[in-house]
Amino acid sequence: SSLFSVKKNYYLLIPTKGEKVFFTPQQVDVFHPQEEVVCEIEIQSPDYLEYLIIEDGMPAAGELIRRDYTFSLPEEKGVHYPLVTKTIFEGQPTLFVYNLHPGENVIRYYLRIRDRGDFYVKAPLLYLMYFPEVRDYGEEKNLVVE
Repeated sequence: SSLFSVKKNYYLLIPTKGEKVFFTPQQVDVFHPQEEVVCEIEIQSPDYLEYLIIEDGMPAAGELIRRDYTFSLPEEKGVHYPLVTKTIFEGQPTLFVYNLHPGENVIRYYLRIRDRGDFYVKAPLLYLMYFPEVRDYGEEKNLVVE
């Protein structure tokens, strides 16, 4: 049995007008070079947990957008959006999550698509910093860029 239920999806960012929401995530089958994308990692946590590390597979077609404070997306009621520190370690996004609440938590980071092709994306690895044996994997993905 697994500790976490983990799903990962990529959404195209569509600019919108509004007072607080500047982008709307849209699910698409195919991406294109220069598009900006949000990666959402949805984690169902059984309990309150602290200091989670996520080593996520990033598609070779993408580059991490470091200044992501310019993005504002809608948030769902009843979902926790934890504080996350993002870095690149060994060429992959590494996300440090300070706390997960019981129930649904959503972690977001942003990419810009560079290259065309069919890209395999390895599954994210989640583990507790002080108890690395408490770990779980998400799902592998395939990203198509035309």
